Amino acid sequence: MYQDPSYQELLMDRREESRENAMGLAAMVTGSLSVVTACCVLSGFFFGGLAVTFAALSRVDEKLNRQGKTGLFAGITGILLGAVFLRLWVRLVF
Repeated sequence: MYQDPSYQELLMDRREESRENAMGLAAMVTGSLSVVTACCVLSGFFFGGLAVTFAALSRVDEKLNRQGKTGLFAGITGILLGAVFLRLWVRLVF
């Protein structure tokens, strides 16, 4: 069965686009988890780092998609909130 080469290219583009959308979604989910769990100091850093990594992997032609941007922003926010809670915890304990 013969398939048009342009059809094959379209399928490859779709597969690449769906992978990037999946990474953007993973960035958004882990970024949200980092903000929610920032009060548990280490998990905010862990999920925030994952969100930033997944957002970087979701780049398309030097641009972030919407989910990647949201995940990046939420991940950085979770890391910063984790740092604030870590500082508060150190002040209260020591």
